[in-house]
Amino acid sequence: MSRCKPETEAVRFWSKVDRSGPSKCWPWRGTTQTNGYGSFHGSRSRMAHRTAFFLTHGYLTPGLDVCHSCDNPPCCNPKHLFEGSRKDNMQDCIRKNRHSHGKPHSKALRARTYHQTPEFHQKMRDASHRGEAHAQAKLTAEDVRAIRREYVPCVVRQRDLARKYGVNQSVICLILQRKSWGHVK
Repeated sequence: MSRCKPETEAVRFWSKVDRSGPSKCWPWRGTTQTNGYGSFHGSRSRMAHRTAFFLTHGYLTPGLDVCHSCDNPPCCNPKHLFEGSRKDNMQDCIRKNRHSHGKPHSKALRARTYHQTPEFHQKMRDASHRGEAHAQAKLTAEDVRAIRREYVPCVVRQRDLARKYGVNQSVICLILQRKSWGHVK
């Protein structure tokens, strides 16, 4: 059982949100996770933006995510929040180049105050950590173009190309299907 009454919990929650303007982002000023999302510890622990949505709308639809239209994880402005499926949320994340796969995870990037700045989120959207920029890339864009030129079905095997370029055959397959390195023309 919670020591706080729901009204007190709501007051406590909103006291940790910087509500600077009706259309601006309202950053969470309490505890944050390493990915920049706020954590609110009331009668139960919840992500801050989900709590803001719940306090404003009075419900959270089971199975749906609370998404940000502003792409700013610490934002708790209800005007910037909407419900969407996990699939919709992840597709939006990938489309806006915010997916964490391949992005650097240094201590400086995980710093709470840095995550809360709009500059950080803009930098992460602008930075492209695909292809050669990925820390574990074994191929270059020119290698990928060469692989696509050299491959002739029933003449040149994917396995032979994989051996030549020092990668797995499945990597060659993904390149040829443009599921990997799709940004290289």
